[in-house]
Amino acid sequence: MKRYFAFVRLFLFALGFAVSLVSCDNLSETPEINRGYKSSIRVPEGEPLTDEDRDFIDAQEMEYEDNVG
Repeated sequence: MKRYFAFVRLFLFALGFAVSLVSCDNLSETPEINRGYKSSIRVPEGEPLTDEDRDFIDAQEMEYEDNVG
């Protein structure tokens, strides 16, 4: 039984090694960054938080802290 497990372990190791040799053509398979690429998508400008927004966020944080602690 020990020989069987040793053989299976050796076979899986050899199979993994063989797959690792043929799985990648290049070490760097990530696409290159295009320098000077211009996009037509515009990111909207951010708006400052109002006092009501800040109060709402503070209330949410306090509720979270109360429930966690």
